Amino acid sequence: MKKPQLIILFFCFYINAFGQTPGGFKLTGTMFRNSNTVGYRYVLLDVSKLPIDVVVHKVTLKRSLSTYPKPTDLTIEVYNILFNQKDLAVFSVMPSLFSKNPTWKKINIDTISNSMISITQLHTLMQSKFVTYPLKEKGRLDRLKYYNYILIFKKDDGYYCNTTDCFTEFLTIDDNEKEVVMPTGFKLNLKAKMLSIAEYESDYRRRHGEYSSNFFNDKNSYFNDDVKDGPRLNLSYVIEYQNKKSYKFWLLDQFYRNNINAERGMDRFIFQPGVGIIGAAYEFFMRDLANYWYHLPQAPNKIIKGSVEDKKYYNLTPYFSEYDPILLDYLNEDVIKYLSIEKL
Repeated sequence: MKKPQLIILFFCFYINAFGQTPGGFKLTGTMFRNSNTVGYRYVLLDVSKLPIDVVVHKVTLKRSLSTYPKPTDLTIEVYNILFNQKDLAVFSVMPSLFSKNPTWKKINIDTISNSMISITQLHTLMQSKFVTYPLKEKGRLDRLKYYNYILIFKKDDGYYCNTTDCFTEFLTIDDNEKEVVMPTGFKLNLKAKMLSIAEYESDYRRRHGEYSSNFFNDKNSYFNDDVKDGPRLNLSYVIEYQNKKSYKFWLLDQFYRNNINAERGMDRFIFQPGVGIIGAAYEFFMRDLANYWYHLPQAPNKIIKGSVEDKKYYNLTPYFSEYDPILLDYLNEDVIKYLSIEKL
């Protein structure tokens, strides 16, 4: 019996000394969900009782990793709640270290009734925040992007809530034909002057000699004066996507070193009128999560997959070593594409 004990002791030492969870993730497998320090707000979605001016689409996004012996697919469920074909609440339910897909559990809504709001109340809240934007609370700008909203989904056999992280954003459509010099962080101006990331970064690099801090790396943690008045959503392309006109937007904001950047929300996304978000990139979350799942097959064989020890293991080898595909994805405005679109 002594020999197995020695092996276990050595293995625990190896994990504590050389392993770590991906940046921002806890041993629960999530960033914010299942935390006792986060005050949650629950949003009840019952598609059988939607107001007449509300349309809901569930869009499933799939990120496929080239792992051996077979690809690893990570999925995101995006719930688009569109009010009056104008105001859009986006709930992105994410995978985790424990699951390649979003997970849900049955819940008794009587236990959370004091923290739950209806779809109508959600819209009222959104409109209030649009009016007060940009509002600073406790010295911080409310970017209308949140990690403490939980979606309650009504099914035939009861109510279910997400048990993995959910990132929520409030957006509104703006058709103002006037040129917007400083785009706002929550308005989707479908007629704005187009500016791509490549164009912006080319100009920025000419002026400063390096890429802006909108693209994160270990060197550019300095502040970008272009976002001193708050984040900006820029329209870059108008495209035909599945025979429908769609609009590609990208976020200009600050990436902070050694800090969770959840307030960035979606870095890039494709918006389709009448539906909502049909493709998106979540760099602050998916970069480390994808890296973890990519390296997971390389973990020592003695780790039991799905165990706590498994989740502590994180290979520090870069995802790619010879070139920087993250930079290429950023400059090319790559997004995670949809697998399916379902009207609820």
